[in-house]
Parts: sequence; C-alpha cells; structure tokens
Amino acid sequence: MKALVVVAAAALLAFANAPDRASADTHDFYKGKRIRLIVGLAPGGGFDLYARTVARHLTKHVPGNPNVIVQNMPGAAGTVAANYVYNMGEPDVTILHFGGTQILNHVLGDSATKFDGRKFGYLGAPTANSVICFVRDGTGIRTMEQWMASKQPVILGGVGRGSPTDDIPRFFQETIGLPIKVVSGYGGTSQVRAAVERGEVSGGCWDWGSLRITSREDFESGKFIPLVHATTERHRELKQVPLAIDYAKTDEARELLTFVAHAYNTIRRIFVVPPDTSPKRLQVLQKAFIDTLNDPALRAEAERSKMQIDPIDGPTMTRLIGDLYKLSPKAKATVKGIVLP
Repeated sequence: MKALVVVAAAALLAFANAPDRASADTHDFYKGKRIRLIVGLAPGGGFDLYARTVARHLTKHVPGNPNVIVQNMPGAAGTVAANYVYNMGEPDVTILHFGGTQILNHVLGDSATKFDGRKFGYLGAPTANSVICFVRDGTGIRTMEQWMASKQPVILGGVGRGSPTDDIPRFFQETIGLPIKVVSGYGGTSQVRAAVERGEVSGGCWDWGSLRITSREDFESGKFIPLVHATTERHRELKQVPLAIDYAKTDEARELLTFVAHAYNTIRRIFVVPPDTSPKRLQVLQKAFIDTLNDPALRAEAERSKMQIDPIDGPTMTRLIGDLYKLSPKAKATVKGIVLP
C-alpha cells in the first residue's frame, strides 16, 4: 500500500510539473537558435516593412530569445515563397509572411500552388488591408466618374496573379466595367510604384497601409491620386474616396465585391509556419507574435513609421482561412473565371 501511495504521489507530482517541463523544453529549444522569417515579396514594399519590424521585436517574446533573420524570396506574388516554406521550410524555426490571396488560388485549384492552405500554422496578421486604386497626376483622371467614363483603359502595374495589384482590377472590370489594362510581372509593389513614377504605367491597386508609408508625400502633394476603395468601408484617412461597391448595378456584382473586400483585405497580410511545426511550438509562436504586436516599443516604432497595427490572432485567422474553402461551387466558378482564366 505504501508503495502504491508513493507511485501515485510521484505521478501527481509529474503531472503538476508537466507545464513547467513543457515550458522549459520550449525555452531550451529556441535558445541559441535562428528563426528565418521569409518574405514572399521584394524588398522595399509594405510586406517587407512589416516583416522587418516584427523581426526586430519578436526575439524578445519567444522563449530562449532566438535570433530572427529576414530573407526576401519574391516570385509569383508570394507563391514561390509559399511553395518553398510548405514543402522545404524547416518546422519550428521558419516563418513566412505573404499574401493570403495565394491561399485563394489554391482554393480555386491553381496548379502553381503546391500547398494546402488549411495545413499551414497561422500566427495571425498585424492588420487587415485597405486596398485602394490610384493613378498618377497627368492622366487626366482625377475622380472615379472620370475613370468610369474613360474611352481608353487606364494602365495599371501588377505583380502577378493572386496579388491585389492584378486581381482587384480584373474584379472591377468584371463587376462595374471599369476600363483597365494590367501590365504584370513587376517584382513587388515598390517596383510598380517606381514604374508609376517613370510613367511606364498610370497607377496601381494595393494596400493603403503600405502606400501611406512608402508614398505619403506623393499623395499629399497630389502626384498620386486615390480613386476607389476595394473594401466595404472607407478608410478613415480617405473618407472622400468612394467604394467600388457603390458602383455595382446588380446583386451578383455586389456579392462579388463583398467577397473581394474580405478575401483581399482581411486575410491579406498573414504570418504562417510550415505544416509540420509542432502544435506546442505553434502556440508559443502565436502568443509571441501577438505579444510582439502589442509591445510598446513596436507600437512606438509603428507610430513613427505610420504603420497600422490592429492585430488578428492565429486562431481567428485559421477560421477565416477555413471559410475560404467553403466557397459555394457557383461563386467559386465565377471567381475562378476572374482570378484564373
């Protein structure tokens, strides 16, 4: 009987100490390690800025304080990096920052996506996007009404299929008849912006959160002119800029533009880890990610850089991604015809 009591007491003690041991194991695991944070787009754009800002503060919030190294891996609007991390990224010590619209491509059956979006581990997002379309001064177009009435298509720069730079204009063509021609293949939004400045293209469509950082002076001076939102609500800084959905003439168009608003904005700016990352360390990184975004030092840096921080946590993002895979067959066929013709 005494032996049984001793065994039972030892078992209870082991159970009570299990969380501490798990914590110690995680601390020991990351101590002296290097976390590689891969960015799916080129340097100089909004994705790169968010990734590097997170990287500077993440090490403080991961047990063991590992080094965090940022590496850019542009290509196909983030698909190249997503394929790499999903199939070759080292679990537990690799993080990917890319656009959630690449997940949409997989939902639609794009053979270029060599991953299943439901199997990534989601850390969350620093903020939702607020995609707008803009043109440079000198095009003769300064309002959405002038754009709608244009006899010639406005030439916009694009990164590639699956990016708002390419997909949003095509949705606008399909739903409200906006005259647009997309010139695609630029390595990132920073390259599109440079092409706009050179006059190669007339404008572009991507997140105001990035544009307000990288091109704020151009908008304040009137060199760049914001014309339309791809969201269901106007950004607080662009109250004068209309919503594309306001120009929809049919219920189908309104439904598609509502879908666009969520698919290309809410889940746009995501941080993920490879599928084989252990559940325990995924939870550790999810917590560290949110703690990082709430870190006063990061918030102060974001304020200086005019970066928007309104975190979406990992479990919430996991649910939102799952909802994409529930798209009805009819809606999927319509979206596929636009995104993957």
